[in-house]
Amino acid sequence: SEIFNLFSYGDTLSESAVKPLSMFDSFSATIAYLGSYLNRWGLTFDYVSSFQDEKEVLAEKLKQQNIQTIAITTTYYVSAFPILEIIDFIRKYNSTAQMIVGGPFIATKIRSLEDPMLIAYLFKNTLGADFYVNSSQGEATLVKIIQSLNHDRSFDQINNIYYKSDHTYTCTPVVRENNRLSENMVNWDLFAHDIDGYVDIRTS
Repeated sequence: SEIFNLFSYGDTLSESAVKPLSMFDSFSATIAYLGSYLNRWGLTFDYVSSFQDEKEVLAEKLKQQNIQTIAITTTYYVSAFPILEIIDFIRKYNSTAQMIVGGPFIATKIRSLEDPMLIAYLFKNTLGADFYVNSSQGEATLVKIIQSLNHDRSFDQINNIYYKSDHTYTCTPVVRENNRLSENMVNWDLFAHDIDGYVDIRTS
């Protein structure tokens, strides 16, 4: 999108020009899918599409102190620094919400480090979220974490997670999730107010 905008607009934008292209003009498939999944389990949710572009919006949501959990996806991240920035920002405005981090970055780190001590060190001393989901899917695990928090249940029966325990992180067995896309079609009515301009259609 940056290259497209450079060649289309250069350093100036006229008032009549089409607005610059952003990857976030296309509504997030992750938000659409996870939001629909949570809704089907009777859970409420809110979201921001872009942390960098919507910091003020996120800060206002966090200040309301009515958020139990915050899910941070890591699809576009190849280092810990952007994730750490998000976590620090959230802690600044809300100290009670439980943070759940999942996605490709987390799964790759766990796979590459292998040593449980190194993984626990990364989670505790570098990132510091409350839960980490180790799954290529993870939506069922996300729901189980939220349900356990809702009912004050132990987390040791939830597979595919690292969670805070005493002064370190406890890991649970890895069991492959098998969530069928056909059973969780996106409910676009949940996002109709926020879709403008572009929609991705995946045909893989």
